[in-house]
Amino acid sequence: YIVDGVLYAINHGADVINLSLGSGINPELFVGVDGSASLENYILNTADEGEFWNEIYQLGERNNCLFVMAAGNNAMPLELDPMHRSPLPVYVAATNQANQIAAEFSNFPTGDFLVEHPGVCVAAPGDEVYSCEVNGTLIPMPGTSMASPLVSGATGLLRSASPGLSNQDLRSLFHNMRTTVSSADMQAWELLNANLIEMGNTTWTLDAQKERPEQVTLNFLSGGTMTCSSCNEDYKRGQWSLSATHIHIQFEDAEGRITSTLDGSWRGEQFSGGLTMHMWDELGTFTLIPTSTANLTLPYTAIPLLNVEELLNALPSQSI
Repeated sequence: YIVDGVLYAINHGADVINLSLGSGINPELFVGVDGSASLENYILNTADEGEFWNEIYQLGERNNCLFVMAAGNNAMPLELDPMHRSPLPVYVAATNQANQIAAEFSNFPTGDFLVEHPGVCVAAPGDEVYSCEVNGTLIPMPGTSMASPLVSGATGLLRSASPGLSNQDLRSLFHNMRTTVSSADMQAWELLNANLIEMGNTTWTLDAQKERPEQVTLNFLSGGTMTCSSCNEDYKRGQWSLSATHIHIQFEDAEGRITSTLDGSWRGEQFSGGLTMHMWDELGTFTLIPTSTANLTLPYTAIPLLNVEELLNALPSQSI
């Protein structure tokens, strides 16, 4: 029914189509044929669906009909949804009343991290926007479905002011808006299973909170080994591994016995988690802070913030 409606609109001269919908995330699709789970598997397992929707968007492109699509409300990378991988639509994230990305629910773009040719994503108000219930009453609602129609309306206004605009002209206008919001605070960057944090050949400060608190310096080496420049012999060396933004560290004594382990996750520009001292049956917590922020390669995306006045001023002068 959705495809029928889209085709009807294209064939009857629609200039813009708003789609406030998306696919659900199926956890089973993260699993590959070898039984491992990864984002790469999810992208591969949903590639056919993504290509189907790209063909639909290409129909709109050939008819100069622009798709504007709600980014989704899972606080996750929007490109996980196979409907959101084509570079042809304009995707819409939601902002809150402070004009920041609505981090508690809005999906967000990851640039070229998950797809080779990323689309344009625009941020627009999507928190406490009035909408209709089935019985006709008005209620304030959150969601990228509240934000997307604002960008669709702006698209229609631009095409009314300048009928000769192509889809690419519109994408460029949205992409080049000067004010932006950032996806840097989105916790779901942790879903991206690549070494977003560079650990090899870097130095970090370990703050161990246990019966006797201790602060030491760890030197992470390439290949998963580590030395401590200010520890006693029980913690002088060890191993480390990083999976997405989850870290596991084990310390060893001179005889290779595991003396303690750390397991934690990336939070607020540091690792934090639990500490276990195996030989002394003691538990605690830890934080691990980079000596220099140059150690960090956490990605983020600057998302243009909808400004209709700026868009109209950017049109060719003969259009107004």
